[in-house]
Amino acid sequence: MQNQSLRIQLNEVSRLLSIVPNDSSIQAHWGRYMCIMAAGFLENALQEVYKDYASRANNANLVRYSSRQISRITNPDAGRFAQVARDFSETWRSDLRDFLKRDGRREAIDAIMQNRNSIAHGGQSVMSTGEVKRYLDKAVEVIDFIESQCLGLPQPNP
Repeated sequence: MQNQSLRIQLNEVSRLLSIVPNDSSIQAHWGRYMCIMAAGFLENALQEVYKDYASRANNANLVRYSSRQISRITNPDAGRFAQVARDFSETWRSDLRDFLKRDGRREAIDAIMQNRNSIAHGGQSVMSTGEVKRYLDKAVEVIDFIESQCLGLPQPNP
């Protein structure tokens, strides 16, 4: 991950995921909290990577417009990730959709966001910190893939 602020945020989420409370009732709440933290990271990451890309444009009006549009992205599921990629390039969308289809990446992002929405609206979630970590690891692969598209770097292996 190239973006410094995202690396810092991811490190903090990873550090918190390594904490496992002894009390089983607290563990359930901790899992929910960590799911919300992971969802927040994904939302921030999607916005930051595309804002970084847009900021390299040589047109201040285009940069301002793009940044405002990107800032409106909230609660992005895997489908929304692909829609945002499409707004920049049909090829990016197609490549990202293919990448999402493999190794449970789409399911990981969707599970984090669905559980986040359930938690935020008073529903139940039984997502453990171990599940959050596994899903977040898959989701980070997607963020790295998108970042490589934006930077014109070779894309990570599927």
